[in-house]
Amino acid sequence: MAATYKTPWWVWGLMGVAGVIAVANIEKPKDEPQAVQAIAVYDQDNSIDALFMMQRFVKGRLKSPSSAEFPNPYDRDERGTIVRKEGQRYFITSWVEALNPFGVRIRTQYAGRVLQVDRGNWQLIELEFIR
Repeated sequence: MAATYKTPWWVWGLMGVAGVIAVANIEKPKDEPQAVQAIAVYDQDNSIDALFMMQRFVKGRLKSPSSAEFPNPYDRDERGTIVRKEGQRYFITSWVEALNPFGVRIRTQYAGRVLQVDRGNWQLIELEFIR
């Protein structure tokens, strides 16, 4: 007669607990949220964000960046134009008032293009001051 071995009940209990813990700790792939974010960035219109980023790029080119004043970004008549192009490229025209090297406040028109690379990252493509 063949010998039989009966597994103790507590072994089955431990295996069940270990299985529940293993299933509970399964994570979604880390690439999935980034892919979803990338799709969301390219689907939505980030015109106001593009304007704010362009203002940062403009400030970086001024002699006195702390004196820069821009139009109200939420006033469509005052802020200039924002045109969304293919992908997340934006063409922006607006103005800035800032002190020149002689301490005189001057209003200068500018035009430029920015690209949203991903969430929170922007690249200046072109910026021109129009006198």
